[in-house]
Amino acid sequence: MCQINLRILSDLSLMNYQIKTYITAKKRSAIGKVLKPLLFIILIPVLAIAFLSSLLVSLLAYVRELLFKNSPVIESYHEELILIEHQDIKVFMIEDEADEELSMANEAWAEKVFGQHTYLYRVKTIPLIPELHGSICGFYLLEKNEGAILQQLLSANTLETGLLFLNYETADTTMIGNIGAFYLYNDEKTGEIKGFNEKQEVLIELIPR
Repeated sequence: MCQINLRILSDLSLMNYQIKTYITAKKRSAIGKVLKPLLFIILIPVLAIAFLSSLLVSLLAYVRELLFKNSPVIESYHEELILIEHQDIKVFMIEDEADEELSMANEAWAEKVFGQHTYLYRVKTIPLIPELHGSICGFYLLEKNEGAILQQLLSANTLETGLLFLNYETADTTMIGNIGAFYLYNDEKTGEIKGFNEKQEVLIELIPR
């Protein structure tokens, strides 16, 4: 079993600013008393034109609905990618535009991580692995002889993630620990696990217990 040690490498947080506003009362001139009735007279035809315009827009929308009512429905994007294929165990990462929870998580993830191609995916497992199947994960993967380490989304609100170990022999999973909201990757030169988000970089050490 391993535990996680996090070391923050840098802080790229933005500078905070404080805003002061100064508000003063504006005096009303005598010209305003004369313009008020005149503006009221001008406003009547403007409102009439706006009302007729809204009716025209509604009519056009109704006609458009009739014209396209029987048009074929465009299917949403759906793709399944194999992440792990080890003997009888298969783990698929699913991209699905119709998956509202996944879409919302990806929007928040893109803002938090501030990087391209850092998407999250819905997981499907064969056979069914309850702790992993149906969950949302990143594309991070570290395979070892006895199993694989994946990055699982723990909270869609805070985007907190954790490292999950999948045992190939038993198909059991163990949560190693939380790591925060970081996009992870394996450094090919050093063999280290590194990550980043919009403010920080992180180095992750797996320490045997």
